[in-house]
Formats: sequence, structure tokens, C-alpha cells
Amino acid sequence: MFETALPGKIIIGIHGLNNKPPQRLLRRWWRLALQHGLRQQGFAHPFMRVALAYWAKVRYAQPLNPRETDPAHPLFLNEPFLPLYTQRESEAPRLRQAFLGLLEKSMDHIFLNEDMTLNLSGITNALVQQFFHDLSAYLSTTERVDGRLEADQIREPLIRLLRRHRRKHILLIAHSMGSVVAYDVLRQALPGVKVHTLLTMGCPLGLPFFLHRNAAGQGEAVSGNPRVPETVLSAWHNLSDLHDPIAMNYNLADDYLPSQRGVGITDRIVKNGYVIHGERNPHKSFGYLQSPELAQICHDFLSK
Repeated sequence: MFETALPGKIIIGIHGLNNKPPQRLLRRWWRLALQHGLRQQGFAHPFMRVALAYWAKVRYAQPLNPRETDPAHPLFLNEPFLPLYTQRESEAPRLRQAFLGLLEKSMDHIFLNEDMTLNLSGITNALVQQFFHDLSAYLSTTERVDGRLEADQIREPLIRLLRRHRRKHILLIAHSMGSVVAYDVLRQALPGVKVHTLLTMGCPLGLPFFLHRNAAGQGEAVSGNPRVPETVLSAWHNLSDLHDPIAMNYNLADDYLPSQRGVGITDRIVKNGYVIHGERNPHKSFGYLQSPELAQICHDFLSK
């Protein structure tokens, strides 16, 4: 089936944690992953526009080098884009789904009070600082580069793209830490900036730390569950692989209240089929981008 995207539509992506390949190459790979996933489902959108909010350069002086052959080199690119040919819609293993549901309730009980205040915040902060350096720098109120907060610089590429394309219908696809950045940007209610559809994948926003942070807002008193940002006009789709450790709380719909517009969150369990060197990475963006569920959402956005 050959489709042409309606005029005035664009897909904007924002990547997740850690260093990345050069900006042009990563944007090209995101586009190839999206196109391949669409083709696998019988859709074709060769003229779709894809932009990428690339913030890795704020944290890393040099990008990963696809020509580097030494796996021990710090710029070695271990996980390039690979087209997937066996993607199928996921059938959620009920046992694991039940286990993760129980884990979510246990974590919320341990780390969150009913008013969304956070228990054991010292342990949470220590874990973030130890294992997620980019996220720690983003959340810091003191980390600066050239006199500016790193968080402001990390948000800037996405803000710039949203402003540039504010007269278009936007599908915003956010992966991993990119979901955190996207939520913060959309919550700012920038003048004239709206997105038609938000799609998160491998998203950590259901973890107790982020529920507390997003409920509190910036400088506001904690008051119940966080909400879907008013700048999301049509839908928020959240895609999670049950084996993705970053998205272990895969169900955001029971944590985030609908916006005043009535936009809620639709959670979808998917199979992230990315495999490299014989090992599956259920968190990898390229696997999510080629999933049948994401392809259907993209097709609906581009063609309707």
C-alpha cells in the first residue's frame, strides 16, 4: 500500500541516555527504522519528514565513531541500526505482566506516600548518580556548561524544533531519558507550541522518583498524581517491552491523570526485537521504532 503523508506533518524524535553516533547519522537511522517498520506492515510513507532533537553533544565532546573497530575504544559504536524482519505484535506473558504489576505496587508503597511525596530520597538520588550519569546531570540544579545549566542545554534542541514546526501537526517520539526531557518541555506550555501526538518508548516516567518529581512540578506544592500536559492535543501512546528494565513500570495510565482536554495515556506492551552479537537489547530505540504497534501509530498519524 502506497501512502503519501498529508502536508504539514512532521515526526520529531528525541533520543535517550549515553553518547550517540553523529547527529546526521542517528537521524538517518531513526528514519530508516521508521520506514522499515512501516514497510513490514504494508505501509509506505517515503516522503515523511523526520527531525531529531540531538542533545548528546551537550554531554559528549565527540560522538561515537561508526568506523572505529576496537571494542575497547570509548567511541566504539556497539549497537548500530539493524533492520528487523521478524517483528510481530507482542503477546504479553501474563506471569511476567503480573510480576511487574506487583513490583510496581511494592515500589510505590515503599518509595511514595499517598500525597506523592518521596520516601528514601537519599537512596534514589544515590542510585541515579551512580548508574545514570546523564540523567543525574540533567536533574542537577548546579551542573553547568559554559555558565548555563546542562538541563537547559539538553532541552534546547527539542524546544527549537517544536518552535520551528509549530504550524505543523507533530508526532513527537521520545525514547528513554528523552521521555523525561519531552515531558518537561511540554509541561512548560511554550507559547504556540503543541504536539498532535506524543509517543514514548522505553519510558521511565512511571518510576516513583519521576512520579514524585512530575507531581511536584517546578516550585509547586505536591498535589496528587501528575497530569498529561495540556500541550498534547490528541493522544499519548506509551510503548514498553516487559523485559525493558527502564520501563519496568509499563503502565502509565494509572499514574498520570488525563489533561483538562481529556487526553489520557494508552499503554501498549510490545516486543522489542533488537538483537546484536546474539544478545537482545529490549531497551534499544531501533527495536521500538520498528515495532508493528509503532508503525500503526505512525501510519495513522501520517495518513489521516
